[in-house]
Amino acid sequence: MAKAKLQSLTIENFKSYKEPTTITFGGLTVLIGRNNSGKSSAIQALLLLKQTLALAREDVSLHLGGAVEAFSLRIPALRIPQPL
Repeated sequence: MAKAKLQSLTIENFKSYKEPTTITFGGLTVLIGRNNSGKSSAIQALLLLKQTLALAREDVSLHLGGAVEAFSLRIPALRIPQPL
């Protein structure tokens, strides 16, 4: 089975990300910034994405220390390598 590669992630209305913010991923992506700049929030958005993809259930709300009410996560493109 081919593995998908996350190329970018757009976060909006999640914690410190009020406006749409796109993070582009390369072979190695490092998050660097001052305190309270959103590094941990970006990681938490990725964890929520992983949880949603792994345990998708319409009857269960997402939780992150409480219910997440305003959360928008867009994945513009997944590149799936073709087998040789």
